[in-house]
Amino acid sequence: MAANRTNRKLAKMLFFILAASGGSTAQDEFDIAVCQANVDKFARDKCLESVGAAPPAKPNGSRGTTGSGWIDEAESHIAGASAYCKSHIERLSRYDFEWTDGWLELKFSRFLQSKTPGAFIYLGDKIKFQNGYGAWQWHTYSCEYSPETKSVIEVMAAPGRLD
Repeated sequence: MAANRTNRKLAKMLFFILAASGGSTAQDEFDIAVCQANVDKFARDKCLESVGAAPPAKPNGSRGTTGSGWIDEAESHIAGASAYCKSHIERLSRYDFEWTDGWLELKFSRFLQSKTPGAFIYLGDKIKFQNGYGAWQWHTYSCEYSPETKSVIEVMAAPGRLD
């Protein structure tokens, strides 16, 4: 609720600035100002399209890894990361391992943007490692994967599950 009030205040302020600088019509300027006040990029772009104003275009050749476009790219490479990282994660087990995902499930359920340019960190918890006493323990694992070079940069595992 407070965010809506803040957006409205910001929209009014932008409206007066735009109206003072001249423009097409006051209503058009107000609609655009309300759209620009959205914090969420997706909602802002959708709002701008609905009032007939074009959202800012991506530059040509942009892969979209600096803004929220990296999410689309990371999602498109999650299957490749599952294939390339699987054996590296299995090697982290000291004794034996058991994958608990289904046949069609992916190994990773989450991902992050890596500090390495063009790489992503994929996270999952669908594996059990066996300890020295023969007991099975759930583990979370991460794999830093570069889709450009199709290479695994780093893998880690720790006991526990993702929330």
